[in-house]
Amino acid sequence: MSITQSIALYTKKVISVKNRTVRGMSSKLAIAVNRLRLAHELRRRGVYVRMHAYEYLLGYKGRIAGVLLLEPTRNRASLYLVSGATQTDLEMIVEEALRQIEPGVQLAVNTQSNS
Repeated sequence: MSITQSIALYTKKVISVKNRTVRGMSSKLAIAVNRLRLAHELRRRGVYVRMHAYEYLLGYKGRIAGVLLLEPTRNRASLYLVSGATQTDLEMIVEEALRQIEPGVQLAVNTQSNS
């Protein structure tokens, strides 16, 4: 097999993987391209995003606001928010962005309480 044929075969496999979920994973968020799309959607909505694999550090209105953790194998996401006035705004933004990428994902929101 020539190098050109190998590259064409590899490209064809990569494209087919992008269009379906990874074996054993039930969410589109298992695919890196979709996680990057999520980061882009959050940024487009005015959220600072620092992404590492399945974890997103979120900033909003000049402050660190929370962390979003994705669990594609369980089709679940957990949003941990720092207490403050922007919680409901950020919660709605994250939920909208998640639904745009993966409509079936379950979002659990946890808020830090001041004790």
